Amino acid sequence: MHPKCSACGAPLLRTHRFCPNCGAPVGPPATPGELPVASGGPALQVSPEVGLQEDRRLVSVLFADLSGSTPLGERLDPEDLRRILGAFFAALVRPIHRYEGTVEKYIGDAVMAVFGAPVSHEDDAERAVRAAVDMQSALALLNDWLEREHGRRLALRIGISSGEVVSGLLAGEVQSAYTVVGDTVNTAQRLETIATPGDIVVGSTTFRLAGRAFEFEPLGALMLKGKAQTVEAYRVVRSKDESVALESTPLVGRSAELALLRRALAGAVLGRGRALTIAGEAGVGKSRLIAEFTRGLGAGVERWSARGRSYDRQTSYAVLASLLRSAFGIRQADEEPVARAGIEARVRELGLNIDVATVRLLLDVLGYASADFDPQASRRVLVEVARNLVRRQVALGPLLIVAEDLHWMDSSSQAALQDLIPELASAPCLFVATGRSEWEPPWASQRVELSTLDEAESRQMIGRSLGGDVEPSLLETMLLKSGGNAFFIEQLAHSLQETGAIAQEGGIWVGRRSLALVVPDSVQEVLGARIDSLGTGAARVVRAAAVVGRTFWERVLERIVPSPTLKADLDHLIEQGFLERRGIDPEVTHAFRHALIQEVAYLKQLHSHRRGLHVLVADAIKDLFAERADEYIDIIAYHYARGDDDAKASAALLRAGQRAQRLYAIDEALAYFRDALERSARDQAAIARACEGIGD
Repeated sequence: MHPKCSACGAPLLRTHRFCPNCGAPVGPPATPGELPVASGGPALQVSPEVGLQEDRRLVSVLFADLSGSTPLGERLDPEDLRRILGAFFAALVRPIHRYEGTVEKYIGDAVMAVFGAPVSHEDDAERAVRAAVDMQSALALLNDWLEREHGRRLALRIGISSGEVVSGLLAGEVQSAYTVVGDTVNTAQRLETIATPGDIVVGSTTFRLAGRAFEFEPLGALMLKGKAQTVEAYRVVRSKDESVALESTPLVGRSAELALLRRALAGAVLGRGRALTIAGEAGVGKSRLIAEFTRGLGAGVERWSARGRSYDRQTSYAVLASLLRSAFGIRQADEEPVARAGIEARVRELGLNIDVATVRLLLDVLGYASADFDPQASRRVLVEVARNLVRRQVALGPLLIVAEDLHWMDSSSQAALQDLIPELASAPCLFVATGRSEWEPPWASQRVELSTLDEAESRQMIGRSLGGDVEPSLLETMLLKSGGNAFFIEQLAHSLQETGAIAQEGGIWVGRRSLALVVPDSVQEVLGARIDSLGTGAARVVRAAAVVGRTFWERVLERIVPSPTLKADLDHLIEQGFLERRGIDPEVTHAFRHALIQEVAYLKQLHSHRRGLHVLVADAIKDLFAERADEYIDIIAYHYARGDDDAKASAALLRAGQRAQRLYAIDEALAYFRDALERSARDQAAIARACEGIGD
């Protein structure tokens, strides 16, 4: 028995991805028990395999409100209306799941989704916007059928806001459900209310985080209901092309790598084709290097590009489709007739002979239509098409193929490229791939590993990012936080400027307030996703270590997170680039590779959880180094002061103040005694000692 369209009831083939009658996306039929209509209360729909830990996290919240159902309900039987709305919501939810968002709740004709909880991704804001764009497209297809059948169209308004929330189980007398709470949720709902039907409106943080992938129209600073301050809002205009724009900061260092790329291209022009792999950690500057290299290409070199996307790892031929779009000159936003015309024009230009069935297959891979091809036959045809495209192109002149972020490549594309790339050695073609350090290409390739910038290069980049001289203490703080990572440096510089944490005085950048725990949203999105990707044990260890400090002793960690797998978890964190081993004598010591990794791992934890861990850390140091307690009293007092045990905090702060007093460190002593006074509560003896210390 053939399945039927959930929107119009037309019979479907199992190969159909869209209904041939009404154009609705094809999915599992919505049964009465599954219709997503107004479930009661917050209940984030998550996989049972995902750990639902309470924490603080950066998320993107999407609110979508379907309007126009009231007039439709006046004309239809309630059962028919329910069936239609069920089909519409099923189509709208599908893009949310496609980009690994989670539906939190339905409120009447509205749906709320969260991207980044309970699992973060490096591009949650971009995923939220892409889901919103696809939701509007899905609605347009369904509306064509609805208008034909019932003379009505529905409209969708979408608002997206990115920011910090607290996520976890809402339990007790209210109900037990995983949810997210915070002003970000309220802002997303308010942005949805100001969107005109058919539009997507986002807040300033979403605009910054998704700005490389989408074009936006500024709407200005708007007063939203229930908000004390104005909110900067932006309307989504369109998706940007695949190419990555050059950063505003000039390239620092990388002269050897740039020279290697240029020599490789010169050899390819002479017919010595080859494959190169540029590898390195996230943010080290792979894309920036490629952008600098391609900017200097001569007019005689054809360039094709492709890119892996984190949300396309399970999408067959996603990377190959990206490459074919570039080869055929098809933009991401092009409709099917434009894409078909682009394929046919390019085929004629190169003198290729491609039949109608192959054009259908190409359109299918590009996401436009469904072709009924056997999977193995599809791969053979696609590889042959790509092979012929390359052959005809290199016959006209040298070709550069750049495929970025292939650590996110899908398996189908990998198999196809594995067949294609070895043939390039005999052609005037240079294939350059980029990927994370852990990624190894399955084809023969010369590997170039990008390391972080050295201290001199980091200083130079900080100055260029800020556009002027930097006060020495501020410069050292930025060096420590960024750890030579080019992306971290650039984003940190921009964030400090935008937030007013630094300012120019006499032409020199100086700090206005403490930069501790100042983490740009873009960096938090990347590092938060990396932490969430860890296993339960390693994630627990990295969070606890973040409370101990940038550098920590293994014995202290053993006390606060006792686990038989601790050493294995630490080895895994070293292997994954979170930590590095600093020494083994007299104490086994580890350190975070970047201060920002420690700060993100710290910020992800609830305040209450941090306070409890700080007390455990202080207890551990006090016990392990009892004979040297006076030597370590500053560290012990630091942790107790940030903990939730007033008695221990008061005692440690008084002792630290007395030690500072003996060493004639008067300012430090006064600070300790004042803090002790605040934490002494009703302990009259402690209050007296603190007042005595302040008086002395």
